[in-house]
Amino acid sequence: ADGILATVEFESPWPLQQGTYYDVEVKSKEGGDGAFLVSKTPKSGSPASLPATWFRDAIFSIDGRYGAYGAPADVKLLRDEVIENDRLLEYSFTALSPSRAEVLRRCYVRATSAPGSKDVFAIVAGTTAARWRKEKGDETSRRVADSLRVTATKKTALKKDESSDYRTYKSKMPDLSRQKEGGNAKYGGDL
Repeated sequence: ADGILATVEFESPWPLQQGTYYDVEVKSKEGGDGAFLVSKTPKSGSPASLPATWFRDAIFSIDGRYGAYGAPADVKLLRDEVIENDRLLEYSFTALSPSRAEVLRRCYVRATSAPGSKDVFAIVAGTTAARWRKEKGDETSRRVADSLRVTATKKTALKKDESSDYRTYKSKMPDLSRQKEGGNAKYGGDL
């Protein structure tokens, strides 16, 4: 958004997901373990100075990764630490599955930014609450989160244009943000 092109890396035991639905996401074949990368530009501030609510809104909104079947519920911030200029947060929440079943989940969020850029990059790594401690999902998720790093930057003349980004569906979909609790969603036509 500000003329800086950044290369971001993280390490994961899970394979990269491929296809038009995925951006940068890794996922286990079984168990619900996984991680995904989020890039957002706040109005002002760095990962260390942003309010915790900014991260909650960026990650758990109905148009976020966990909001595909309805906005996550019972989102609780369990940890919030500043590590140098980065941020580490831990959340518990309830997400809806495709069958509308409630799934209790836990995740770590590690946020950083590239030198000279306002953009915030966050890795969200987590699993189901049942696997969090029982199967060391917390340790694996923390390792993935801690591995996030910006490895290179360079100036660019490219401009960010969300209206042409297929992932946002802004050119094809109405604004559904007022329907955060689900129900009565209407695709196409006037709302």
